[in-house]
Amino acid sequence: MTRVEFRGQSGAIYSFVRLEGDQDLRAVGVTYVVAEPGVDDWRLLGVGHTNNLAEKSWDGLLAKVRDAHPGAPLLFRLNVSRSIREAEADDLKPVLN
Repeated sequence: MTRVEFRGQSGAIYSFVRLEGDQDLRAVGVTYVVAEPGVDDWRLLGVGHTNNLAEKSWDGLLAKVRDAHPGAPLLFRLNVSRSIREAEADDLKPVLN
């Protein structure tokens, strides 16, 4: 499982894993990003959070970003509390969103 790290505006580092199909869809809270791999780094295109990954509330953002960046994957980070997910999503600054 490949991990991708993003630095937040605060300087904190957040580690994400790629959503690899329906086997990863569980009723868990996550922070998620849509990003595009570059030559040396990943470009953050969208960010959000949800209480339930399996509900696919991220699907609209993913579709919007993929209109301009067709291969951009969804990456997620498991979290335990909503307040932590909200803080992480606020700390990450996407190019689009």
